Amino acid sequence: MNESPQPIVPTPAARPFAPAPASPPGGCGKPMLVGCGVLAILLGIGAIVFVVKAKSLLAYALGKLQAEVEANLPEDLDAGERRRLEAGFAATLERVRSGQIDPERLQTLQAELLDAAERSSRDQLTRDHVRELIVALEAFSGIEPPAGAPPEVEAPPGAEDTPGKEPSGAGEGEPTATGSPIAA
Repeated sequence: MNESPQPIVPTPAARPFAPAPASPPGGCGKPMLVGCGVLAILLGIGAIVFVVKAKSLLAYALGKLQAEVEANLPEDLDAGERRRLEAGFAATLERVRSGQIDPERLQTLQAELLDAAERSSRDQLTRDHVRELIVALEAFSGIEPPAGAPPEVEAPPGAEDTPGKEPSGAGEGEPTATGSPIAA
């Protein structure tokens, strides 16, 4: 039962001029270097393929987006607007395949296409959204809107300001839905 305490062994004192222990060589090993080199080569090949096939990839994506949008068109869209949408997609695909791409118009078109695809996947695509998409497709492909077609998207009924009436229905100093007063 009586256990004797462990004797304390003094550690040797550090010597300031003693040689440092040898450490293994630093840096990455050969397998890591070869793996990184192979990965860099594969990424370079992928970038070249992407640049060469960019037009066909864009055309493929545009075709998929067209199918998704057309599958979820609103019921109140008339036949003329459907034809304009199909003609806009066809002209846009032709323009992409020929390589006549205006980057500024492409960005506008991409924003409209992504918005339309997102809304169509949630069944929230309205006639006004389709009209915006038609205008963007026609602008990108250089198609003039047909006679009688609205050149721009019209504001939905009730969204227009009437003279002599506050646009939001709230007067000066009245709190809005956020609680902050409106300043005229």
